Amino acid sequence: MRDFDCVDGVIRGDSEVPLLELVKKIKAGEKDLRNVPNLSWKDGRNGVVSNEMTYCADEGMLNELRFANMGLLENYKTYIDYVSLPFIVVKGIPKKLNFKMFTAREKLFPLTVGRGCAFDCTWCGGSFNPQKDYISCRKKVAWRPYEAVVADIKLALDYGYEAMYTVFDPTPDDQSYFVGLFRRIREEGLAKKLGWMHEATGLTSKEFVDEFSETFSEKFRVIAFSPETGSEEIRRRNKGYFFSNAELFEMLDYTTSKKVNVEVFFTYGIPGENEERIKETYRMRSEIVKKYGRRNCLRALSIEIEPGAPWQIEPEKYGIVISRRTFADFLKAHSRRTAGTYTDLGYYITDYFKEPLDPKDPEGDFSKRLQEIKCKHFCFIHPDGRKTASPFWGRMLCRTTHFIGSILMKDRS
Repeated sequence: MRDFDCVDGVIRGDSEVPLLELVKKIKAGEKDLRNVPNLSWKDGRNGVVSNEMTYCADEGMLNELRFANMGLLENYKTYIDYVSLPFIVVKGIPKKLNFKMFTAREKLFPLTVGRGCAFDCTWCGGSFNPQKDYISCRKKVAWRPYEAVVADIKLALDYGYEAMYTVFDPTPDDQSYFVGLFRRIREEGLAKKLGWMHEATGLTSKEFVDEFSETFSEKFRVIAFSPETGSEEIRRRNKGYFFSNAELFEMLDYTTSKKVNVEVFFTYGIPGENEERIKETYRMRSEIVKKYGRRNCLRALSIEIEPGAPWQIEPEKYGIVISRRTFADFLKAHSRRTAGTYTDLGYYITDYFKEPLDPKDPEGDFSKRLQEIKCKHFCFIHPDGRKTASPFWGRMLCRTTHFIGSILMKDRS
């Protein structure tokens, strides 16, 4: 607020009510904004003023909100028709081809079933403590009532969506909410014609899988698990909710036995890992491919540093060196034309590699070497975005697509 004249105000935390109040006051020509909750703003006489944090959406408010009114967005058909998992957009090729080759080929609606988190993962700016201490003051998870969720599902289907996508699993040890939701969906007559993908924080229960299998279309029903690493020690150090390798494979066995597809998410370059320890992840990935085949997707993505994440707040504690501490640092990094989400990470680990990093650009060298590991051992790109290629064929597809894209870009210009 002090350093950027172009920023007139910032709403901290949840914003539905504060934003509405702010708009009303601006439309009425009022200049005194002290009664707008959660607002930091510039008072001409007193400089930057931060109003009290009094608004945090609870279950009552979440019941009143609707998230599927796509008609409020300009060009909303583009979002519906072409934005899907895994959010890969290849420059230079047509949108339809991009959707067909690099996504799950399902029109996925990101369904809100609640807010908050009960865990602190090393890299996550939305973890419990960052939320509580720096962002929203939220001290507990808030669930949306079933009627609100079902209303969004029906509206999303009316707009042309084919499947729902949930990334909210704050209570892995108690999945009664989802079990009840799936039963409610069947009661509403939506079962079997609706697809669903669920990203689990921990491991789903067998009851969850049973209800999931009974409710959603066999054409597209996916549960994603995120061990992140093949090392239990490194997983325990970084992931807020721990589960063992044996527990993971037991749940993969059960899930696939119910004819539910699985995705498995890995990462690399995280605290406690080095170029030797990452081989544990290679072995786990190979074991999953050997046991379950390539019909399921195994994604491996690096993690870019987020403001407010535990390792961004205390980098020394996690053994990383960061280059992004302030808003200006993040602005500078993200405004570079060459910046990439998976190649421009904002941190490095000094002793990750046996060979020392380039002293002139240790962060860039670290990111470059991680990308080389990813391409050699983890590349998953397949012409069907629901499946996994071997790293070799993934690299071939990547190079071919880049070549075709560069020709199309030249032709267009």
